[in-house]
Amino acid sequence: MGVVPAIARKRIKELQQKFTEKGAISPETAMTLDELGIERESAVFDLMVLRKHIIESGDKYYLDSEKFDDRAIKKLHNFITNLFEETKE
Repeated sequence: MGVVPAIARKRIKELQQKFTEKGAISPETAMTLDELGIERESAVFDLMVLRKHIIESGDKYYLDSEKFDDRAIKKLHNFITNLFEETKE
């Protein structure tokens, strides 16, 4: 595993932990990025939004904890790894 995929995997886990610890895991408990302590300028965050692991609702966000399980984490990590490998060629 290269450096970038390892960093991305760490970031995925950090984001998951922040949403879970703050309780932002449903539309009713969604929070702003300021409330979550997350900066938007993260490719991993944007990818998680794009793949619907993090749901955007107005200016608030929540982790779709039903969809984002260990299997989803592995798939997302593999996607990032493959993407990085393709850009190296």
